[in-house]
Formats: sequence, structure tokens, C-alpha cells
Amino acid sequence: MQEDLEFPKMPGYFTIKEAAQILGISGNRVYTYIEEGRLPAVRSAHIFMIAKQDVYNFKPSTSGRPRKRSPDWHKSLQENQLIVKNITVKLRPGQEERLQEKLDEIRLKKEHIFPGSVSRYVARSQTAPDHVEIELMWRINRLPNEAELERQLEAFRQQLADVLDWQTAQYKTSEVLIHT
Repeated sequence: MQEDLEFPKMPGYFTIKEAAQILGISGNRVYTYIEEGRLPAVRSAHIFMIAKQDVYNFKPSTSGRPRKRSPDWHKSLQENQLIVKNITVKLRPGQEERLQEKLDEIRLKKEHIFPGSVSRYVARSQTAPDHVEIELMWRINRLPNEAELERQLEAFRQQLADVLDWQTAQYKTSEVLIHT
């Protein structure tokens, strides 16, 4: 099928190519999931469209062998200590879908990687669904200085300002004691 052609956008739906980008898989894999009935799609002539919510809710099967045991706890050496920046911020009402779209855009464009960070998470709180939790982690020897970190955070805040109410943001910095 020809995915390169420009088709009119259907509100609330993704093309195969868009769904593949969001899921981080190939277009052929998306077609396979549709054929297996695991990913619902509608077809108009030769074009498949997938509801955005179905893409966001889709759980592909895990690859590889499952772990037989959980990893052991570790304690970092002082010069290799892990530092965590936690930010909790309120989601603006009715902006759940737009937030996901913006996060997909950030991921696809490889923006806001916070250079030197070892992990980055953006999560919706299960205990307070109207809150988003952001966790950034660095090794102490790779942590940017305060001015650089603030510049990076400000760019991130600006990109998400229409969906997150940064006036409600709470910031916390922690030192990891043990980790897996």
C-alpha cells in the first residue's frame, strides 16, 4: 500500500504510518496487529485508519524472554551517585489527548532529552489522574549546573504550557540511596 501519499486527516484517527511512529514499530507490524484483530481499524477503499484512543491504549506483546528473577539492589559509589529531579504538575482540564500528542511529538523529534540524564519519565498519576509526574535522573558527575538545568526545564515547560498548569508545579530533588 502507498503510505507516502497525503490523505485528508480524519479527526480522532491515525494513518498506519502515524500509528507505527507512535507505537515505535514498523508499518508492517501495525498491519499484522490489524490482521490478527489485536488493533481495531476502519478501512475506506485501500486506506486503514485507526482511532487515536485505540493506538494510545494498545499494548503490544513484550519481546524477548521474561526475567526469571528481579535484579539485585545496588548502591552507587559517591562519585557515581544518582540524583533525581521530581516534578508534579496539574494537567489542564480536557487536555489529556493533546498532552499525549505533544509527548509523541517530543519523542518523535527527540526533543528535551536533558543531556547527560540516565532516565526520563513522564507519567500520569494513578492516585491523582489530573496530575502529571515528571522524573529526571542523572549521575552526579553528569548533572548540568543549575543555570543550564533551568534553561532546559524552561524550554520543556514552554512546549507543554498549553496542557500543563506550571503554576501548580512542585519540584523535589533527591539522592538515590539504593537502586536496581
